[in-house]
Amino acid sequence: MQILKNLFLVTILTLSGAIAHAAAEIKVPSDLIGTWSLQTFDIIDKDGKKTPWCEGLTGLLTYNQNGYMSAAINCAKTTDQSPARAYDNQLFYAGHYSMTAGPTVIHHVMNASKGSLIGTDLIRRIAHLDKNSLTLTGDFGGNFSIVWTKAPIK
Repeated sequence: MQILKNLFLVTILTLSGAIAHAAAEIKVPSDLIGTWSLQTFDIIDKDGKKTPWCEGLTGLLTYNQNGYMSAAINCAKTTDQSPARAYDNQLFYAGHYSMTAGPTVIHHVMNASKGSLIGTDLIRRIAHLDKNSLTLTGDFGGNFSIVWTKAPIK
């Protein structure tokens, strides 16, 4: 009888955890789905001074309806002060994503150009989202702001 009580308790605790996790995630806004073209990527210091990630910035960010995402950022050139220099002027990663309140999108990195990113969760706050523009903020080598515009469907 004690074994059945313990099994029941474990089942209840497992279900409670799953329900709590599901409640913490929110529905993905339909405007987020699609491919985004990079406009600006700035690191912001504690005094509010912005430093561009690099010069000649290009990039794409894609969210699909199946919960997967990818990000690709390239630089035409960097200076010694360019934050992108630590990433060899390029940053690529892919994985799945989830949403939490805030609204916040979490990139669960499964593959990356920088091996130390694999297995990490990159937290991106959605500062602005409409059907044509997306601004993500967070902390990635300093506070940052990344502005994207919706890429046209080809």
